[in-house]
Amino acid sequence: MISALRALAAGVATSLALAGPVQAGCADLPAIGQGNAPVIVFDVRAEQTPTAPALLSIAADGTQTVRLSSGSRSAQMTRDALAALLAELAQLGLSDLSQSALDEATGARVILDGRTSFITVDLPGCHQRLSVQGSSMQLRLHPDSAPLARFREIERRLLAIVTAIQSG
Repeated sequence: MISALRALAAGVATSLALAGPVQAGCADLPAIGQGNAPVIVFDVRAEQTPTAPALLSIAADGTQTVRLSSGSRSAQMTRDALAALLAELAQLGLSDLSQSALDEATGARVILDGRTSFITVDLPGCHQRLSVQGSSMQLRLHPDSAPLARFREIERRLLAIVTAIQSG
């Protein structure tokens, strides 16, 4: 598991090196000692509201907790790796996304049996709470939607972390 997480962190560093400058906004961590509340929460549910525990929760101290079918599994990332992840999410366009843009992109279309994906980022000066019902299918239905494409890229990145921890 540790080697998978190191590889994941190396991938983040490589992505950042290729990505260029980071957008301002959703990339600043709380100062050390200002608590270890979750800064990133990702969930996928059949319900229209997220519930606890989330599929993935990443705290300000780098503790990553993934919900399993029975219980949970935790892993630790360094503060630098967490900062790199936040910078990568910002580069993918997190700070430019809004719920209204996502709602407009989907046209309030309901995907039968589609699960809702929730992404919440809570940082100093940045609070994002986004959700898309049936995000994969919505992007197939609206392939030219930049907000949906950005949401899916962020979702895929978070799912990669979930997979790495679950298989660890």
